[in-house]
Amino acid sequence: MKRFLSQTLIFFLIPTIAFAVLAVAVLAKTSTLVVDADISEIYAGDSHIQCTVVDSLLPHSKNVGHESESYYLTYHKLNRLLATNPQIKTVYLGYSYHNLSSYYDDFIFGKYSNTISPSYFFILPIAEKMRMLSLNRNHLMDYCKSLTIASYKVLTDDSPFMGGHVNPYSDTTGTESYMKDRLEYQFLDGKHTKSFSAPNLTYLNKIIDLCRASQVRLVLMDTPLHPYYKANIPAAYVARYHALIDSSRLEMIDFASLQLPDSFYIPDGDHVSHEGAYLATQILVR
Repeated sequence: MKRFLSQTLIFFLIPTIAFAVLAVAVLAKTSTLVVDADISEIYAGDSHIQCTVVDSLLPHSKNVGHESESYYLTYHKLNRLLATNPQIKTVYLGYSYHNLSSYYDDFIFGKYSNTISPSYFFILPIAEKMRMLSLNRNHLMDYCKSLTIASYKVLTDDSPFMGGHVNPYSDTTGTESYMKDRLEYQFLDGKHTKSFSAPNLTYLNKIIDLCRASQVRLVLMDTPLHPYYKANIPAAYVARYHALIDSSRLEMIDFASLQLPDSFYIPDGDHVSHEGAYLATQILVR
């Protein structure tokens, strides 16, 4: 019996110690987020920024956009970056109609947080780490496995949560059927318009306050949208989008006047293709 208990203890103790050592190593690496000394401009946000901004064409710039990144996660990433990189003078933040929608709540504290949050887990404050563990308590073992995989990536892949320009879409075209599905997913709940995202709006204001406190220029940026997609955004979202711009008194880069051919979008009309990204970035260069 004693032998069984000792073997059981060892069985659980070894992986626990291994995970603890790994966690300490990752926490040490992510305690400060450092970018190159000549980087003075940061492009932050979700896949819209990640796909659109070709930072290799922009001097002194770094794209840290990441797929499905909510303002909650962007805030915590920027909080670390601005604290340890005083050379950063400007943050360009992705801001579009979909960022206001409650569909994003699933990616923040909802059913998709278990796939998104592990990559960011180690840069979150302790209270937010506890929140993520609590949110995933019903499948904690699976979440810990995801954390372990994310830990190895952080140590070996130069911090995947930092994102960067990625756009594999070429020879695509905006397609009305796909755009209709995308619009319904983002803005509609049956026949009703989805509510606004309270968490995303809260952390958008936190980002604004953070940049002002850090004396960093914040510029909102709405990446190109296909005309069909944009024309079918619910009126309530259009109104809230403009109201937030007016109330925040921030600079805005809006690609609304940019006329792109259908072939410069991917089917959902919500993202530009590889070719569209290069054209949009060329405008930023000017």
